[in-house]
Amino acid sequence: HERAVNIIRRSSLGRARESMLRLWRFDDRGGAGEWVEAAALPVGRCLALRFDGSGTRLAVLCETEVLIVDVASLQVASRVANPHREVLTAFDLSADGQRLVTAGHDGQVTVRDVATDTAVRNFLVRLSRRPYPPPRGMEPPEVWAVVVALSGDGSRVAVITIEGTVYVWDVGTGKLLFDHADGEAGGPPPGSLRFARDGALLTTTGDRFGMRRIDVSSRASRVLLSAPKAYQTVAITDDGTAFAGITSSLRGARLTYAVEVWRLTPAPRLARD
Repeated sequence: HERAVNIIRRSSLGRARESMLRLWRFDDRGGAGEWVEAAALPVGRCLALRFDGSGTRLAVLCETEVLIVDVASLQVASRVANPHREVLTAFDLSADGQRLVTAGHDGQVTVRDVATDTAVRNFLVRLSRRPYPPPRGMEPPEVWAVVVALSGDGSRVAVITIEGTVYVWDVGTGKLLFDHADGEAGGPPPGSLRFARDGALLTTTGDRFGMRRIDVSSRASRVLLSAPKAYQTVAITDDGTAFAGITSSLRGARLTYAVEVWRLTPAPRLARD
């Protein structure tokens, strides 16, 4: 599910047999205020959605390609074929809509120019960063990107692997700006990764409840908040000023879930529970 900021304000993907991309607009005529379906496009087996910053383009991650949908005309404007040797695992569209990053199960990450459909830069993350070697006779574990993010202007790309390693590169030069391997290679954070307006990187703290901020230039990382419970999934706003998470807690013998929305002020606070 994704939201845009113009007339079309929401989109959704039907999974399994339906395989439809639906675009929605909010109709408040008469004061009733309800969501009305604006278009339904058959798209095949697709997995994720991403609007650009203006809401004029919507990128759709499918099994074998990325679709770029023009929101005004409600039509698929272009199709970006999978540039990887194996299936797609993650993607992101820059806020200016000019660059697209995709990741494949082969451990490759590719940044492309949307207008020309040409590769700008390729990166590899398939090297395992586990602190210990595999048992004798076993192959090294496969590693691939599970979360990727582009800065607003597409000049930087951030990646988190299945082992939880974080990388940040300069797209123009290919220079590695930041990397941090999880001490136990314990797995990726649940859900989201986003550049803030000041260039810092926001991501969750592994499999725990919490959010951390990475200052890429100084290579410093600090935890903004944490608590003794776990996130099920997380979404961070484009400007990095707030995030939402689904949490679970055990109350007696009953497992309950809650949606929390946090505003990242100097003293982070819960906006809604």
